[in-house]
Amino acid sequence: MSNRVLWILIFIWVIAFGFLVHLYFFVYYTSSLIINSNVPEYEVYLEKISIWKFATYNCKENVCTIKDLAPLEYKLSISKEGYKKVEKYIEIPARNKFEVSIELEKDTLLNKLEKVETDWVEKTVQEKAEDLMNKKKYYSYHNLWENLKFYFELNYEGLILSLGESNLWTFSKVEKDKIFMEKVYGSDYVLLTLWENKYLINTINFTKRKLEITPKISYAKSWIDDNSFIFVTDKWAFIYNYQKDSIEYFYMFKDFVYINEWYIWVIYEWEEKKLKNFWWENKRNNLVIKYNPETKDRDIIYETDLEIDKIIKTDNWISVFTEGDEYKLDNF
Repeated sequence: MSNRVLWILIFIWVIAFGFLVHLYFFVYYTSSLIINSNVPEYEVYLEKISIWKFATYNCKENVCTIKDLAPLEYKLSISKEGYKKVEKYIEIPARNKFEVSIELEKDTLLNKLEKVETDWVEKTVQEKAEDLMNKKKYYSYHNLWENLKFYFELNYEGLILSLGESNLWTFSKVEKDKIFMEKVYGSDYVLLTLWENKYLINTINFTKRKLEITPKISYAKSWIDDNSFIFVTDKWAFIYNYQKDSIEYFYMFKDFVYINEWYIWVIYEWEEKKLKNFWWENKRNNLVIKYNPETKDRDIIYETDLEIDKIIKTDNWISVFTEGDEYKLDNF
């Protein structure tokens, strides 16, 4: 037998073997994949792991059937605009109908609110004029919200803080630009700062507590109940219990809220050490994170270049504040 004939026979054998393999894997032993999704109009990406081939399918209905699949291991990806991508590995058996159920969740979004939800009611011209007059009349005047208009007067004893006709307390004199009063979000308390001294004032029974916190407080909000608070500073946070008069230094997060066993918190792009500790050092934006302290599960739920000033939990949602604007955190 000549070499030419031998090569022809080998070529025919290879072709026949390849044809038999094709019949085995892609005709006789093929299967169907049935995808049950909670939403229609999604895209399926199917990658054959062993041979590095992939295909995409557009599914119009919730239930989508993909036929003539070889019995192999696949990487299955389901995507839809406005929803989080779902990925999973599946192994399809031969000559079978393989079913998989997929639950697509909406993307986490920051939706800007048209009007910031606060305790303020739009002031009339008369009220604005009254505020201006009081700012000139008193050493320091603070109209926080309805029926809570605090003012300081200066006498030989020092600074007298009053509300209406009632004198509340006397403090040592400080410069006007070192006096700050602001509402504690989600509570009936007020934070008073007099230079380096800080006080928490209960506006129901008008008691006060001096806070042993040195860093400047950016803002304050309620914590788990009516007697616990979070004080956010430039670098970290403090948790304060009013009844126990105790302060806990909370180094892990600079700003956060707690909801349904999860911390929702922010890692800022300049917090390089924290990003590295969580293996996110390649991120270049501010990250909104959810973290479960029991299971240690964590996930990035939103990335943004917005300069986040505050994150607040209300009765109905979580708000993120940036440069005076309020955004609602949805689908987290």
